[in-house]
Amino acid sequence: MVSTVACGGGTCHAEPGGMPVGSFSSLTASHQLYAADDFDGPSNSAPDPAMWNIETGGVGWGAGEAQAYTASPANIRQDGDGHLVITARDDDGHVTSARLNTQGKVDVTEGVVAARIKMPAGQGLQPAFWLLGQSMPEVGWPASGEIDIVELLNDASTAYFTAIGPRVEGQRSNASHSQLQLTSRVGGLADDFHTYWLDKEPGRLVFGIDENALATITPADLPPGQQWIYDTPYFAVLNLAVGGAWPGPVGPGVLPKQMTVDWVRFYR
Repeated sequence: MVSTVACGGGTCHAEPGGMPVGSFSSLTASHQLYAADDFDGPSNSAPDPAMWNIETGGVGWGAGEAQAYTASPANIRQDGDGHLVITARDDDGHVTSARLNTQGKVDVTEGVVAARIKMPAGQGLQPAFWLLGQSMPEVGWPASGEIDIVELLNDASTAYFTAIGPRVEGQRSNASHSQLQLTSRVGGLADDFHTYWLDKEPGRLVFGIDENALATITPADLPPGQQWIYDTPYFAVLNLAVGGAWPGPVGPGVLPKQMTVDWVRFYR
């Protein structure tokens, strides 16, 4: 199931779960920081292995994505100025990019997860900051659950917030999973750094950008028969995907493009 709500002017007041709750500042003031990365390592160094795993592979992941994820500094590196830089490249038709996660190192059950990111724009690009259930190695995906804090496509004019779970028996769909997706039309997201965040509380997911809470999902919003599986531990994922069925093929001359991460923070 896909439910889409379009919100204009950087605010959203009509999502299924009711009015969003809180601002980023008020939420972080009421929570304690327990894990963070400011990416202050040396130039061309890998992200801190105490917090991050670098994933490799990935051709055909998602819905036919084009990139291969690598651990090469050409695709993933700290820049020496307090940023993590993920670069999608095209070397003679061989598209490479990077994806990293906090699996087994840092997770969130209740609290706020946030990242300050400068996202890229361009035909065929799909940068994302998202969560996967820590139970994935035991139960697999989508049974473990997925929460997409933000995904952008192509011109980056629309932010997508999504909760994904197992396909409901009898659901009229050929998909392998069930999803509830909300959107917010927020212009200029690729022009500068923005803070993308999720307030993850029992029975409620609140998604926001900068100070604005933009969308809320609760158990009442799920498809009939769908189990709420979002109160368990989840780990964070950052990646820059290229191509595939959703954004479409990468446009000529789009690559290379960079996704630049200033910091990632976990609060409880």
